[in-house]
Amino acid sequence: DFPSKSRSGVDQHSYLQVDANGGVSFSAIRRPRPLLEADLPGSGDGFYDHKSSTRPLEKEPMLAARITVEDSLRLLLDVDDIDRFLQSSQPQDSSFRLKRRRQVLLEGLATSLQLVDPFGPNKPGHSGGLAPKDDLIFLRIVSLPKGRKLLARYLRLVSGSELTRIVCMAVFRHLRSLFGGLPSDSSAAETTIGLAKTVSSCVHHMELSALSACLAAVVCSSQQPPLRP
Repeated sequence: DFPSKSRSGVDQHSYLQVDANGGVSFSAIRRPRPLLEADLPGSGDGFYDHKSSTRPLEKEPMLAARITVEDSLRLLLDVDDIDRFLQSSQPQDSSFRLKRRRQVLLEGLATSLQLVDPFGPNKPGHSGGLAPKDDLIFLRIVSLPKGRKLLARYLRLVSGSELTRIVCMAVFRHLRSLFGGLPSDSSAAETTIGLAKTVSSCVHHMELSALSACLAAVVCSSQQPPLRP
């Protein structure tokens, strides 16, 4: 009957924003409306915030970590392209600019991963130490198998630089979280083993000052390292 058709039409437009061509708008996909209108427990006393239930997907911490990993992997592809060009071409005036761009990309990635250098300028390393939230983004990223693979690739690209010490210090601050136990999934376990081998290789070629900083990160960590007798 007519009322039912009218009601179904209203429901369709209340839940999906469809354009003239029949396409669903981007905002409707990223911010889907609830399918069921129901009162949440405790909503009367303000225990649940209505805004949290409609938070965009890009605001979810682990989704943000996955997006960061994918963006970072694409950036490392640019670094690989620069390395291949420098290896295959004769020294030119553009080589210096490419090397500079490579360094900027790698330093920018360290900023994106929010890697904290306790010994850097304006850092808390000489005063009260690192706050627990300083490594929060780093921990979210390395909790993902792709994140551990990203970190291993990054370490191989910055080998021998100051960035190696910064990354390895972050790893040594969270040895138990990273290497306390192998994941049951074989592919995830493989990324953990690969990261461990890469970190071991970096430490093997470190200078004494950088190695001392990594050992200090283990001692000052709030986590007990997963050492075996």
